Amino acid sequence: MHPKLYICFLCLLALSCSTATEQERIHSAYYWTTSFQWSEKKTDFIRDNYIRRLYIRFFDVVMTDNGPMPNATIEFQDTVPKDIEVVPTVFIMNECMAVRKDELPHRVVDRILKMCSTHELPNVREIQIDCDWTARTQDNYFHFLEEVGGLLKAKGKQLSVTIRLHQLSMMTPPVDRGILMVYNTGDVTDPECSNPILDVKDVRPYLRSAGNYPLQLSAAYPVFSWNVLFRGKHFVGIQHFDGEYPTMPGETLVNYRAETYEILQAKQAVEDALPAANREVILYDLSDKNLDNYSAADFKKLYE
Repeated sequence: MHPKLYICFLCLLALSCSTATEQERIHSAYYWTTSFQWSEKKTDFIRDNYIRRLYIRFFDVVMTDNGPMPNATIEFQDTVPKDIEVVPTVFIMNECMAVRKDELPHRVVDRILKMCSTHELPNVREIQIDCDWTARTQDNYFHFLEEVGGLLKAKGKQLSVTIRLHQLSMMTPPVDRGILMVYNTGDVTDPECSNPILDVKDVRPYLRSAGNYPLQLSAAYPVFSWNVLFRGKHFVGIQHFDGEYPTMPGETLVNYRAETYEILQAKQAVEDALPAANREVILYDLSDKNLDNYSAADFKKLYE
């Protein structure tokens, strides 16, 4: 081969490898509010950060006197862009897994698929279940996942679940892949906790043996903030909107947020323990309020 042609070949090969690497890295976000509605801020964020996948919370499953029931179903006021993959996500309260309900997998899958059809959602190839299961509910939860996975497989779809850091030491769920939730690492009720949303020193111990985890993982990082009300040393609650808790003398409203450098430290810790996890970086979660917490430059750093 002529030397000049050989050099051109190497350049093209390097370019193709670089492109393939970029294609492997997916930029994603959770959408967790009860109304799907675009705004100029969200539109700019999606465009500027090349968001390709949205994990949209469809509804919760909560325990009632009549057993597990759907709650807080999302309303689609706007359409999802056709070039964005949607992963319908359902949060299930752990209490719902205390007793095995054989009809629950069918009810959850049927409801999700009906919502996808009703709202003409594009590119739905995967469903996600979010549950903070415990050793007490593990058997029932895993049975539920096996049933849901079988129903989805018959429809040509995959099943994923969220994985809390402490669940890395538990048995592996019977699903196709997991999302490691790298946040809520501290005790929000403890006024001495420096940052309950994210502290890398709380993350690292969970990652020591994570390299042996047998499930394919992606990672999600926090861009939300909390206003937490304390009465002296007593935890009152998380204030979700201004005035939710009237502040009295002797009470303190503490704002918690993970700084950009703290998220990057946690991201590096995950990278060291699970090199493949950051091929998809997911931010939790997409809302106008949370987008105000960071600059455009911060978001680009988090997705790098």
